[in-house]
Amino acid sequence: MNDTTFEARAPILDDYIYLRGYPSMDDFISFVKSNDLEQKDSRSLAEEWRNANDHVRSLEQTEAEIATNTQMTALSENLFELRDQVLADPIVQRTFDIVDIDVAIVDLRQLSVFQKHVNFSYVRDLQTKIKQHTSTEDTFKFCLLEPPAPIVKFSKVAQNGYVFVSPSNDLRFLGSVLLEPHQVTGHQLPGRAAGVIGLVAGPGANCLAVTSFDGRLILNNGTHRAAALLAGGITHVPAIIQHCTRPEELEALFSSGTYEKIKTYLELARPPMFKDYFDPALARALKMPRKLTQVKLTFGWESIEIPVV
Repeated sequence: MNDTTFEARAPILDDYIYLRGYPSMDDFISFVKSNDLEQKDSRSLAEEWRNANDHVRSLEQTEAEIATNTQMTALSENLFELRDQVLADPIVQRTFDIVDIDVAIVDLRQLSVFQKHVNFSYVRDLQTKIKQHTSTEDTFKFCLLEPPAPIVKFSKVAQNGYVFVSPSNDLRFLGSVLLEPHQVTGHQLPGRAAGVIGLVAGPGANCLAVTSFDGRLILNNGTHRAAALLAGGITHVPAIIQHCTRPEELEALFSSGTYEKIKTYLELARPPMFKDYFDPALARALKMPRKLTQVKLTFGWESIEIPVV
C-alpha cells in the first residue's frame, strides 16, 4: 500500500472593504465573523461599529443634503455616436425595459449605494486597464461599451448537466431558446434534428447603471469599475440612467431583498454614499477567501406514446 500525503492549500485571499456604521450592527458583526479568518471578537467589532456610526451621525449634520442635491450632466457632442450604440444594443434594451432610460454624466461622489462590500483586489486589477490619460471616449467605452469581459469556464458534469464557473458574480442563467436545426452547425447527431433547445448562461449587459428616484442617484451596477475610476481621480463618468417616478417601479426593477435595502436607505437623510468606500472611518478592510460563481444547467426528457383523439 502506498502512503499518500495531502497538503491543505491555503485559500486565495482578496482585499475587501465593508461599509460599517450604517444599519445594522448585527449585519456587520455577523459578516465579519463569517468572512474574516482572524476576527472573532464580537465586543471589539461592536465598538468598531459604534465609532463608525458616530461618524455617520456627524455626516448627517455636515452632509445632510448630499444624497438629494444631485446633478446629472448632458453628454458632450463627441459622445453622441457612442451613446446611440449603447441605446441601440438589443441586450441593453432587454435588460433595461421597465422604465425610461438615457445616458448622462454623473458625479461618483454623489451616488448612493446599497452594496455593503467591494472587492478591492478586483478594483486594482481594473485600474491596470485604465490609461493614465484617459479620454472621455475611453472612459465611456470602459463604463458602457467595452466593460471587462469576465472569465467563464464550463464543462459537462453529467449526461444531462453542465456547469459554468466564473469569478464574476454577474454570471447567471439567461434563459432557454428554441432553435431551428440550421442554426446549429458543426455538431454530429445520430439522427436528423427536428428542433433544438438551448439553455444559455453568461453575464448580463454589464453596463455602469444608476437609478434616479426622488432626487437621488442610486448606483445599481458597475461598482468595481466606478471604484477603479474614482481611485484614479476620475470623478465624473457616463452611466445608463433609469428614471423611476414611484416606489412601485423601484420594486419592479430590483429583487425583493435588494429593494428592501434600498427602501431602508431611502428613509435616511444621509444614506451610504459611494465615496464612503474611500473613507477610513467607514471603510473596514478585511481579507476574504476568493469565491467563484457557479451556474449548473440540467435537462431531462421523456418519450411516450399517446392515443390519437
